[in-house]
Amino acid sequence: MTLKSKLISIFCLFLIFVCFLLSYNLRDKSPKYKILKVIEADEFYMDLNFNNISEPDEHFKLKHVTALSANKNYFTLKHAQKKAIAMNDYLKTGYIAHHFALDNYLNKEVEIIGELEKYNPVNKYREVEILLDGENLSKFLLKSGLATLKTNVIEADYQKEENLTQIKKNADSLKDSDFLILNLKNNIVHKLGCEFAQKISNGKLIRNSQNKNYIPCKICLERRQYISSFNIDKNKQNYKTSLYKKFNNLEFFVSNPYLYKKPENSCREYICKRLVQEINNSKESID
Repeated sequence: MTLKSKLISIFCLFLIFVCFLLSYNLRDKSPKYKILKVIEADEFYMDLNFNNISEPDEHFKLKHVTALSANKNYFTLKHAQKKAIAMNDYLKTGYIAHHFALDNYLNKEVEIIGELEKYNPVNKYREVEILLDGENLSKFLLKSGLATLKTNVIEADYQKEENLTQIKKNADSLKDSDFLILNLKNNIVHKLGCEFAQKISNGKLIRNSQNKNYIPCKICLERRQYISSFNIDKNKQNYKTSLYKKFNNLEFFVSNPYLYKKPENSCREYICKRLVQEINNSKESID
């Protein structure tokens, strides 16, 4: 082969290489969409039309997973029960999941996996699977213990990622004492171990530091201050139901505040019986 033939061959190879680079850069790539708003780790708004405004048909939920939540309501109670997760563990891990989403989703560009589903006007959202920083988000949430697998998912590659053990580890990394649960119906906050906190059907886990504009529970939050101020033994069994003294025409009653936590229909204590007696014996008025 002559020198001229070699040069022509090299030039042709160079042209082929340039054409390959151009075709690679010009080929259709998967579009990326920015996340504009985070509801939960599995629920968000994605900017489909690139106008930087969250619109109703841009509301998405992850298709294969359900993220844990810091909100206590009918749905999360059922979710925790179905997966056999203690409610306090569920709420604390949900707190981690929500803040992970706020820190890592907002204003991030993501890719949609597969075809974009149509907007469901009944559910008012679309289901989707996405890549965040090149990684399948649902699988990441599963193996991180921030979400659980939906019951209708049969894909083995999703099933093997679910990690219920990690959920407990996530919860154990946070102290109960750092949190309160807010009852959204009456604006009262409780400690996580409070007997009234267990009965809340519409609540939200908050940090202790957020407890500024809420009403403290009189049983689990105010009682400790009362006991320490007056040095009263916590054991209600050490006290009678009530103390009674009579000085001439003056009767003095002291009731045990730890025996009954709320009003009752019955009239069991002597102070109640005496009051009813006075009411029944009144002729014209009661002062």
